[in-house]
Amino acid sequence: MRSKNWSFNLSLPVIRKDLTRFWPVWGSYLAIWLLILPIPLLTNGFDDYGQATMVRDIQSFLVDLGSVASLMMSAIYGCLSAFAVWSYLYQSRSASLFHALPVTRNTLFTSHFTAGLGFLVLPNVVIAALAWLVQASLGYFDPSHLLCWLAITCLEGLLFFSIGTLAAHMTGSLPTMPVLYALLNFAVVVCETLLLEYATMLYFGITTLRARFTLFSPFIHLINQDVRLYQHSTQPNGTIQLSTGYFDPAFLRMLCLYALAALVMAAVALALYRGRSTEAAGDVIAIPALRPLAKYAFAFGCALTLGWLLLEVVFSGSDHPLVILFSLALAGTVGYLAASMLLKKSFRVFRGRQLWGLPALWLALALIVGCFHYDLLGTERYVPDESVLESATLSAQYEVVGSRSKPEVLRSITDLHRAILAEQDLLEAFSADRSGQWVTLRFNYILTNGRSVSRRYYVPYSALTAADPTTLVGKAAVLLDDPRLILEECLPPDNAVIESLSMYLAEGMWAYAEPQWRNDLNTYVDTAHIPVLRQALKEDILAGRLARWQRSGSELLCSFEFRYDIDEKVPLNTESTVVAAAPGEYVTKESSRWCSVALYLEDEPSATLEALTELGYLTEVPHG
Repeated sequence: MRSKNWSFNLSLPVIRKDLTRFWPVWGSYLAIWLLILPIPLLTNGFDDYGQATMVRDIQSFLVDLGSVASLMMSAIYGCLSAFAVWSYLYQSRSASLFHALPVTRNTLFTSHFTAGLGFLVLPNVVIAALAWLVQASLGYFDPSHLLCWLAITCLEGLLFFSIGTLAAHMTGSLPTMPVLYALLNFAVVVCETLLLEYATMLYFGITTLRARFTLFSPFIHLINQDVRLYQHSTQPNGTIQLSTGYFDPAFLRMLCLYALAALVMAAVALALYRGRSTEAAGDVIAIPALRPLAKYAFAFGCALTLGWLLLEVVFSGSDHPLVILFSLALAGTVGYLAASMLLKKSFRVFRGRQLWGLPALWLALALIVGCFHYDLLGTERYVPDESVLESATLSAQYEVVGSRSKPEVLRSITDLHRAILAEQDLLEAFSADRSGQWVTLRFNYILTNGRSVSRRYYVPYSALTAADPTTLVGKAAVLLDDPRLILEECLPPDNAVIESLSMYLAEGMWAYAEPQWRNDLNTYVDTAHIPVLRQALKEDILAGRLARWQRSGSELLCSFEFRYDIDEKVPLNTESTVVAAAPGEYVTKESSRWCSVALYLEDEPSATLEALTELGYLTEVPHG
């Protein structure tokens, strides 16, 4: 019988029965948190290194617990709590008993929901109180971090318990409930990941695409967020130290939005419960109106997952659109028939009326494949406009970077990208064959809004085409062989403080090396020799004798790797970086960097080899 009374009351006997009957759920939850939070505070010796260090360590400890531990515990016990308090819905006898009680369904729902949420919230409060007593006994009385931990853990508990409650009211089958719970948490991100995988198979030059809908997979979205907010402190030597100090308010705001979504899911679950038939116990989907949606969703999910397995196992990862469509259609058909059998509780699903939905499923899959293959969204033809570009990088053997400070390089990189797209048909045919000599060109763009765009293309190469500036590889060579750009990539800038220079001697150089350097893979160059070698390398690069893009039959002589520091001014008020920084305040941040350059025999880098000989690393200058 369905409820028509909208009064909301709490039934204390129902709540008390849930608390006593399902005590192992909240009891184990409490016991695990005791082992995770108050006991380590008491036994880990946070007060061994002074008051200031103790406070910092306790704060970092609580922030770390509010990251992964709270999320994992809330996700697991949110499901277990919902599974426990709504378990009576999955057996006809227990469902009939509860619905025969002199209480409305609204009261039953509110009471069970309160009890199940209490399994999580009440132990959290107890743990927070015990943890505060422990930290107070250590001399740290500020409860702000514990309150933030409590808020995060309770909000996450509300979120996952509401997801479990929604899953519980969608089904009448005991084994189906945890499956639906997992699907509500992961289905969107799994489907999106697989769709992007199919897209990269069909798109020209695209190897990765950014996921946009992880927000609808709460567990994945939350575990990818950083709970920590960093604070800065000035050390006695004047340097700035960044350390973990606080919970990020942005993360708390996001959890509050998720909590609102949880209340909406609870309201939807209540609406489903009010319209749910007691006789639905045992049904895979308890709400008749949801059965067609569940069938098509299951079939679509099977098409993506089983279709991908079929492509990889049977068709060896083929990226032909017809092969992909066939795999998706076959896997979708299997999923459609399996869903029909589960919903009908019968194997007799091969009748005409039962199969009417298959053509619609096939058509939807064909539209998806066609959308990717024919680039109806314009994704593969997209080249960012210079006005929205922060930087652009062309990568082959090394990188050439264009930025707003180097607009001509930025323009050359985007022009080369457009030229490649103009010859898409020829390059796709070459990529399918790839029997001749080819090079890989990678384009990486950083947009002004922080987004990144990446592309990769296989371009045919020969010495003749590389020498012709009108061909694709010729246009790439103009950029990649520019001495000024090579100098920026291969050597530290003039204002850098070089920490060290290591030299690798190839086997072919041992005959020319001084005895003390022979058979030594890596040698650190004497500090006094670094400026001389840097100047020699710079001279060879600017003369075009070093670091050319494509080589044939060249022999490696040696390579150099610089490690250096460069001062950067970083704004202290950068979001999620520091706390309480005045706008416009800057700090000097030191960062270690590396760059390297290789010497080959055909390059004849006379200045560098002569410098190595004069400095005593070689006995004579090698000649090709």
